[in-house]
Amino acid sequence: MNKNFKFLIVAVLLLLITPKFSEASTQTIIVYAGSGDGQVGIGETENQTTWSDARSYEGIVTYTLQDTENTNSARSDVVSGSYRLYRGSIPFDTSVIPDDAEIENVTLNLYGQGNNGSQGGAKACITSHVRQDIADIVGSDYHIDNFGTIEFSVPSILTSNQYTTFHLNNAGISNINLSGNSVFGVRTNYDCDDTDPGSGVKAVNWYSSEYEGNDFDPYLEIEYTIPDTEDEYPLYTQIESPYPSLAETAGWADDTYASGDAYCGGTIAKCGCAITSLVMMARANGITKGVDDSDVNPGNFNSWLIDNKGYTHGAVNWTTALQYFGTENEDETINVPIKLSKHNQSSTTLIKASASSEGEYVVGFSTKVPGGHYFVISDYIEDDYIVRDPWYYNTKTLDDVVSSTSVKVKDYDNVINKANIFSLNDPKVLTGVIEIALASPAELRLEDKDEKITGYDSGGVVANIPSSSYDQNESIGDPDDPEAGLNTHYVKRLMVLEASEKYGLEVVGLDTGPYTLGITVFDVAGHHHYFEYKGVTYEGKVDRFVIDVETGEIRPKGDDEDDENDDDDDEEDDDGDRDRGDKDKRHHKLLKKWLGKIERELQKGKYRQAKAHVRTFHKLLKAKKVDGDYWHSALHEILSDYEIEKKGERYDERGKSRRDD
Repeated sequence: MNKNFKFLIVAVLLLLITPKFSEASTQTIIVYAGSGDGQVGIGETENQTTWSDARSYEGIVTYTLQDTENTNSARSDVVSGSYRLYRGSIPFDTSVIPDDAEIENVTLNLYGQGNNGSQGGAKACITSHVRQDIADIVGSDYHIDNFGTIEFSVPSILTSNQYTTFHLNNAGISNINLSGNSVFGVRTNYDCDDTDPGSGVKAVNWYSSEYEGNDFDPYLEIEYTIPDTEDEYPLYTQIESPYPSLAETAGWADDTYASGDAYCGGTIAKCGCAITSLVMMARANGITKGVDDSDVNPGNFNSWLIDNKGYTHGAVNWTTALQYFGTENEDETINVPIKLSKHNQSSTTLIKASASSEGEYVVGFSTKVPGGHYFVISDYIEDDYIVRDPWYYNTKTLDDVVSSTSVKVKDYDNVINKANIFSLNDPKVLTGVIEIALASPAELRLEDKDEKITGYDSGGVVANIPSSSYDQNESIGDPDDPEAGLNTHYVKRLMVLEASEKYGLEVVGLDTGPYTLGITVFDVAGHHHYFEYKGVTYEGKVDRFVIDVETGEIRPKGDDEDDENDDDDDEEDDDGDRDRGDKDKRHHKLLKKWLGKIERELQKGKYRQAKAHVRTFHKLLKAKKVDGDYWHSALHEILSDYEIEKKGERYDERGKSRRDD
């Protein structure tokens, strides 16, 4: 059973870490050996007839045991006048321990093999070991100079068929590498003491990581504490890690991400880099409770997004996602303290300035991870981007050095392909926003009332609508599987951050295939609307949609019912309002649409939603400064028709509800 780089199985959480202002915590973890453990040695065929020559031998080593056998040995004895001398080496991936951890206690545990845990009274001696390759032990790893001279524990006989525990001293504790692999050498006490063993078998034998399951594997048990610190930018990961704790990350890493159909894979561990980056940004600002009063973490955030139209085919709807960090108002709008101020920015000058600016927060994107990966840029200092990476959690900057012992470190070569920039502001309702996501072999083209275009136009990309942007290549890759998602269509993302009135949208086919279109709108009153459409496109096909930001209505162009309503509005504008100016005509049409919206909600029994929109309707009456008597009367007639009184609700002339006495 191949278990390359197998680590961390058990985590005992004694005190949770609280982000922003961390409290001291103590954790105990068990880290199992990876398949790079093994032995290397010389046998009688090397014809080393003196102890000193055998111990310092640097010739060709013919006996290595790597990842194909179940047991390892350390041996020192003589056969037919020639020495046999085996030395063991066990690497452990201890990068799962936070860099600022203070190691308190460490034990190394070896399970004695069969009835031969120790032979001839030999004891196991634990030291450091430097090897060429963590994954595979090689002949030159035998050299005595590669093994430390300081013993990490009292040598001990290995008891057969059970674990023998070695309590590591301060030197052994210092051998724990918090950013990579900790390698321990295992030799006999004769080898460590430089004592000729004489004849007769003298060996210690233990099960390797290749033995099926984990019941007999070598493991470290490590107890450590996290000192009291003020963490301005807490690190959270999408995968199992100590950030913020082993127990917490294990709780969400395997959760189904979105609807499970994202190109990157089906779990938060595979796809959750964007949502985890947003979690870090929120917690850096002291936001620890979501709008649903849940703890702000990737698992709860993902669940809320699933329930609140926060994904389009696995792509995060950014503006919807920000609602999770806000507080809900009585009319079901949400006050949000963080806004997306700039989308799809590629200017390194702008990204550097935003990363180092107070009140601005950067979620960067790099294709150095095949398929693409999001992470937080927490600062820009002395030509270095400071990183909080939800996957490569030991990465400190975008230009880190990766060595053979590095674990979860990524060198991005200082490359940021693009970034989303967020800003902290006084909590307020998000209004007048359009966000469109398209998973398809097609492109998006949006046109406003002034015939300005953003999106795909004549084979290129333009962004002529004010406060708009278009991203043709949004994706998330799976760092564990570099090929995942590379042969699929990228998500296209079109945003208008200061939208008003009505827009026409086209889905322009470039190839044949199905598509999923998701449109998010925050109307003029701050209500959230989401429209999803699934269709099939082909080269040259154009599907058209209408987006009305004032009412929040989104529909395919050509919808009979709504087109007839539009025609009726136009007729009434022409026949009944010929003396009105163009502005009054638009107000008349807008208010009539809101009445239609309220009536359709009442027809469907959506009384709470209708109630909220009645209040919005009255706000519009006040804002547009129109004759209220006609519209109050029309609203009263609709409410009476649907007998709202039976629900125990009445509406006064200001649109406020009151209960019957």
